[in-house]
Amino acid sequence: MKKWIAILMIVLTALCAVACDTEEKKDENADSIVGTWVTDYETTMAGLSAEEKAMMEQYGATADSNQVQYTFKADGTGSASINLMGESKSVTFTYTAKDGKLVMTVTDDGKTETASFDYEINDKKLVLSDGEDGEIVTLKRK
Repeated sequence: MKKWIAILMIVLTALCAVACDTEEKKDENADSIVGTWVTDYETTMAGLSAEEKAMMEQYGATADSNQVQYTFKADGTGSASINLMGESKSVTFTYTAKDGKLVMTVTDDGKTETASFDYEINDKKLVLSDGEDGEIVTLKRK
């Protein structure tokens, strides 16, 4: 489990280095989050430190073996499929998306966790920021 958390944190940290183009059209409609969104391996690897890249390579990271996919349904439920270095995990969640705030609640292995993000949708990109330290994650619409 610690390996999963460490790997997921590396991927999320790398994605936090990605910024969005401010000239892209913004979509203020909360329903626009509905759909499937995926991480981008090349963007992830570009944002890693040399040490993090070495760790990813040590575990045999490739574009096919490293992807996180989120699916948001119109009814406020969703799922996440995590494929990191050949190991996969899926979780379900509930969410609310309103006024640029996304709140996701995940229950896995008997534990419930809630995470809040500021979000905006620019063209085919979903940009998430935790609002506390400005970390940004960018996902592509699939």
